[in-house]
Amino acid sequence: DMEVDSTENEVASIALHPLTIVHMSDQFTRITCGGSPLAPDAPVVGLLFGSVDESKALQIRDADDIPTELSDTTKVQVDLHRAVFPQHTVVGWYRVSGAGDEPTPSDLQISQQLKQHYAPSSAFCFCLLQVTDQDQKPSSALSIGDGPSTMQEELPINLYELHTV
Repeated sequence: DMEVDSTENEVASIALHPLTIVHMSDQFTRITCGGSPLAPDAPVVGLLFGSVDESKALQIRDADDIPTELSDTTKVQVDLHRAVFPQHTVVGWYRVSGAGDEPTPSDLQISQQLKQHYAPSSAFCFCLLQVTDQDQKPSSALSIGDGPSTMQEELPINLYELHTV
């Protein structure tokens, strides 16, 4: 859980379910390793699904590799997800990037467009999952012995809640 400043229409905290992280990681692996019809350098993006619970916590329960472009195909994919999980709504979107990347003006523009379409009066967030090149050891990695380690003290995930002004 991450605590956030709260006003009447905003959430008090954001909880990211492990399934969400697994899905984003799986999509990244499929694309970059050639297990996808997309090019290995294609953007890894998708939509986040969940709900706001009674304690005003935004529960991000799942991710789906649905394109961020608004189209008939996207609408069908969102409707299919919601047919299986009727309690889920689109609560944000994600992008997987290289280590050290920061949100871009394009990320903000996409976030604003998607919030207006999917959640004009409720919580909406952007998730940036940062992956480290396999040859590059993160500075915060924990090492056991001399070998490379994939263990990190913190998950390389940043969540940004979109506020309307």
